[in-house]
Amino acid sequence: MDDLSRLVFTVYRGARELSFTHFQDFALEQLKTFVYYDRAQWGDSAHDIESVRNCTTGRLPSPLQAPRVELECAAHGKPEKAVLIPDSHGANSGWQRTVLTEAKSKTGLRSAHCYRYAHELMTCFANPNTTSAKSLSLFRVRKNQIFLENECRLVKNFLPHLIEALNINQAVHIEKIRNRQQEAIWSMAVADHAGNLIVSEDEFDRLLEEEWQCPRHMAVPAELYHAITGKPDQPFKGREIIVFNYEINHAFFLKGRRRLPIDRLTTREHEIAKLIAQGLTYKEIARALNIAPATTRNHMQSILEHANVHNHAALAVQLQLVN
Repeated sequence: MDDLSRLVFTVYRGARELSFTHFQDFALEQLKTFVYYDRAQWGDSAHDIESVRNCTTGRLPSPLQAPRVELECAAHGKPEKAVLIPDSHGANSGWQRTVLTEAKSKTGLRSAHCYRYAHELMTCFANPNTTSAKSLSLFRVRKNQIFLENECRLVKNFLPHLIEALNINQAVHIEKIRNRQQEAIWSMAVADHAGNLIVSEDEFDRLLEEEWQCPRHMAVPAELYHAITGKPDQPFKGREIIVFNYEINHAFFLKGRRRLPIDRLTTREHEIAKLIAQGLTYKEIARALNIAPATTRNHMQSILEHANVHNHAALAVQLQLVN
């Protein structure tokens, strides 16, 4: 088994076994056993039809064990040497580009705690349907540690597997976030930090289409994006849908469903409804909330009407669905 095969096998196994929080660091550490680097950046970038912008600005950072750095590689200055590895093109899979750069040397920059990177190996894979690109950059400090051609090709061939392994890991994590008992009413999606939809289940696509009256989305609608970034701890409540956001490692895991009658309850009514579902009588609820029994009875009647149910058992079922 060659190096690439061993690396791919190990990373795919980790994608199914590790949490989303730890998988990315694990994958980079596995790569380091085959291609040494002092620092790595793996994340999302923006691209246009011919080039990639901000390739080395990853939104999925790894823990960096290298010394504190003053970054002066080709992405930020003039390269002394740049080698373009042949591109890969596909009608439906986008394009891939790998560049090896060697920064010009400057005197007086090195010290015990401040280093510059002499070499960068950057490879990226662009999505043809969005302005998003997946990029991986590896950096080396020492000038005599150049990236060899076989290392460049291994990283280039590994990146598509790395992207797919992350998709698998996200899918596994989606099922952990989803409410397993009532999963039929929930649909899931994953978006990157720029709002591009990386994974989106069919039902989630339908929810977006019904809420915003437009065909399949390639990105999170602006209204929803502003809500999940502006108030990440609060669910987005639209006309037809409710979406919860779980931000993990700079990725948005979105859990959505259609609105139910019980969603019409006020905060106070929802508090009382949960006590009803626990089997408390209206007198016990009144004592627990320090309100009059008559007020409790009025709330209980309003709750049943708003939830469009006729008894407490049916109310408890709806509460179980939405929580």
